Amino acid sequence: MTREDFERRITDLLPDVSDQAMKNWLEYAKNLDRDGTETESEIFDRSFVELALIKRHQGMETAAALFNYGEKFVFNYFELRGAAELLKEGWPLERISDHAVENGCDPTLEAMEESHAALEEFQSGKWDTRENKRKFSSDLSQGIRQFYALEQGLGGQDGTFSEWIRAAYEINEDFDQSFAEIVSGLCGAFHDADAQYGRDISRQLYNTLAVVLPTEIRSAAQYLSLGGSLDHVPALALVGFLMEPQNHDSMLRAVKHMNDGGDAASAYYAAEGEVFKDHSPQCQQTM
Repeated sequence: MTREDFERRITDLLPDVSDQAMKNWLEYAKNLDRDGTETESEIFDRSFVELALIKRHQGMETAAALFNYGEKFVFNYFELRGAAELLKEGWPLERISDHAVENGCDPTLEAMEESHAALEEFQSGKWDTRENKRKFSSDLSQGIRQFYALEQGLGGQDGTFSEWIRAAYEINEDFDQSFAEIVSGLCGAFHDADAQYGRDISRQLYNTLAVVLPTEIRSAAQYLSLGGSLDHVPALALVGFLMEPQNHDSMLRAVKHMNDGGDAASAYYAAEGEVFKDHSPQCQQTM
């Protein structure tokens, strides 16, 4: 993972980590990468997995204590599990760090095998899928509250929030992302549309579910604001036109094309200022 991913994941895993500890962990990885010992991304992957397993077995307090001790001393990722066991036995962190320097802090064979399997799961993407499924119940409760608040704010049709909950689930039924991320993305798109193009347009898109992806919601709002018809929106979404942001003039040309009876499949070319006899590039005429 990248430095940014590591910071985000650790902050989500252990909300009370210190800024100085984070800075030192990043510097530790950078130094090992620079001298050729191991790449930053591998260190970040392995450190995150070890801390997640410590949180699972010894609790958040132990995992956070080991990470935050990075203000003074950054443990090697392969010593974290052993250090966690000593911390739970009552050893002070200063003694554990001295022990790590002098003798190492080896984990048990069982812990090593678990760490190896967990790293494979994480790097294959299965870890995130499992975590997203595990969090779905709590994310769903929060998502319902978010969509209900959005509905009230937009003055949307009563009960439509339940249809958006279903849509959010269907968008991400393989759990590549957390349900919370999907809901936040959709609500954010409606807030953007509301702020930029007005309440009537954002309410129309909310009530009709004419489009159900954040990028499409923003593009559809722009399309409607320039005189486009809501009836055209599903067809434009179907051909992928609304997945690409358009500037004002391009979108205006697309609106004119559709309002003049043009088909959605040619909307992209119309937006670019081209007229087609059919859908193939060989038949284009430049305006």
